[in-house]
Amino acid sequence: MFLILVNYLIILIYMYLILEHGLRESMIRSYIIILGFVIGFTETLSLVNQITRPAILTSWSLLTFILLIILAMKLWKRKIGVFELIKIRFSEDHKPFSSLETVIMICIGLILITTFIVAFFSPPNSYDSMTYHMARVSNWIQNQNINYYPTSIPRQNYSMPMAEFEILHFQIMSQTDKFANLVQWSGFVLVILLVSKIADYLQISRRGQLLSALFAATIPMAILQSSSTQNDLITGLGCLSFGYYLLKTIREKSWKYVVYSGLSLGIALLTKGTAYIYCAAIGLVIGISGLLSITWKTRFFLIKQLASIIILALVLNSGVYYRNIDLYSNPLSTATDRVTSDKLSLQGLYTNLVRNGAVQLAIPIPEVNKYMTRLVAGHLGENNTNQDITFSNTDFVIKFNINEDESGNLLHFVLLLLGLMIYPWIKDPKRKDLSIFLISLLFSLVLFSLTLKWQPWGSRLLLPVFFLGSPLVGYVYDKIKYPRKFSIIFILSFTLYSIPYLTLNDTRPLFPLIREDSPFRTIRLRRLFSNHPFLYEQWSESITPFYEESSVLYTDRMDQYFSGYLPFRDDFFAVMDSVNELDVDVVGLELRSNSWEYPIWALANRHAGLGSPEFIHVAMDDISSTLDPFQGEWPEYVISTKGPNSFFVEELDYSYIVDTSIIDLLRR
Repeated sequence: MFLILVNYLIILIYMYLILEHGLRESMIRSYIIILGFVIGFTETLSLVNQITRPAILTSWSLLTFILLIILAMKLWKRKIGVFELIKIRFSEDHKPFSSLETVIMICIGLILITTFIVAFFSPPNSYDSMTYHMARVSNWIQNQNINYYPTSIPRQNYSMPMAEFEILHFQIMSQTDKFANLVQWSGFVLVILLVSKIADYLQISRRGQLLSALFAATIPMAILQSSSTQNDLITGLGCLSFGYYLLKTIREKSWKYVVYSGLSLGIALLTKGTAYIYCAAIGLVIGISGLLSITWKTRFFLIKQLASIIILALVLNSGVYYRNIDLYSNPLSTATDRVTSDKLSLQGLYTNLVRNGAVQLAIPIPEVNKYMTRLVAGHLGENNTNQDITFSNTDFVIKFNINEDESGNLLHFVLLLLGLMIYPWIKDPKRKDLSIFLISLLFSLVLFSLTLKWQPWGSRLLLPVFFLGSPLVGYVYDKIKYPRKFSIIFILSFTLYSIPYLTLNDTRPLFPLIREDSPFRTIRLRRLFSNHPFLYEQWSESITPFYEESSVLYTDRMDQYFSGYLPFRDDFFAVMDSVNELDVDVVGLELRSNSWEYPIWALANRHAGLGSPEFIHVAMDDISSTLDPFQGEWPEYVISTKGPNSFFVEELDYSYIVDTSIIDLLRR
């Protein structure tokens, strides 16, 4: 962790002092370069089975040494002290801020500090983290490579791995998962910077840039994901920087922007499958507009640049493509069938557009949410239950949540809609580039709703769309010339709106707002709910987060793995207490395709390093079973989540050592 930060700072200093880029630009480019090194080191070391702590520490140390030499040589030629040079550059790059601008930056700073505290003090504990995000990292560390391996949870293999590559490096070097959530948090910081930089490039005023940044910083889904190991923030960063540098490539015809655009595209595609949709929309809109705006003589040069961007992105993803082809005979695996629409139609597009928008409207009043659900379902009719465009075994429901899986972005959604309605009426001959960004936003939304089935967790997948629209807020503010009072109301409204999402995350609460002994939880309030239990049942959806008795600041870290899923805790502890007493080299894992695996590694203290026992998947239904070198050689002990349907119980007469409702320990 420390070495990666040192390398980032060296590159940042080089960008800022030597190349004399602006501070925001330097921070963005440095981060993209670091992610490029993460990919390069991971893929290269994996080829020789050296995903190990010594090899990774050596790689980053060597890079630090090389970068320090380059930086020292460049500074020596300047014949001026580093601190004096920083002072000169900072005075050139910095202009005094107004009181209102200072308030905006303080609000953004408080949001970043709060999310950092939650991210650092909480272990990774979202459902997807437990099943595959973090579990695959532990498997890679054990295997000492990132090759596909036998697993009952296919997503551990085929899901795009960029975010987990970062976690892998943090986890191996620090030998803990305390920094795992900081991958998304750092993406959150960079997205906020990038939104403001794009607004700057679009010639929006500094106050407008800061308002755009505040808009991005207060998006509920962004706040909630910034302290998790979900990967939509890194996806959004990749998509947004791809669009930014692609636009700069077209406008300035510089090959350096080709490199950053290609790196950004590669990072986005390597992070999440939805990036293929968003980057296709962004690339087509910006690319075609660029080709149409230049002469025939220069089009061939631009086509070469665009081709180079695509080639660089494909090279970064070549390792994943190879592994997918090797196992699935398809560069993108075969799992896309589960989430892509079975039939493309305008009717399906309209249905999903309505449903994807409607889930953003949830408020903490259950009856209103139920009414809106019935209203939308009635309007859509039988299309609302059409399985061709709906994820299997899910129903459309508008529900208020404070978690990184399903939370809506009501205030931001409404403001974006208003901005899009106002925008056509603003007369401005210099808004061409912003128009291109907004067309990219709309095309992204159309492609997303057309090609993917509606999913209950679709709100988090749409996060990059909200980032694309963020500069619009600052632009509309500039053009309409709102009075100062409106600016203050805007800042306060969005900051206050973000507080529940900062403090009351379902699985990572910073503090319970109304604890049992809290002065806010009055005798009258307690009596009301104790005497009228039906009120609690009716409003539990809204008030539950306020009554949580846990906090990332004082709840035991091991217990926090099970926050939001408390019934799992005792069962996992019972099984793993027994496993930790075993004197064996191998324990089998017989899991369902959506079972929790990571707590097994964490409770055995095997999540961040080598040791004993080794955990291997057994009796798999997945195609990855063909990779199993021990087929038919069953371990003496097996951890199973299949209950009485366990292959080892039914076919091999294994006996129960620990029998629980969630997870069991079996013995031959």
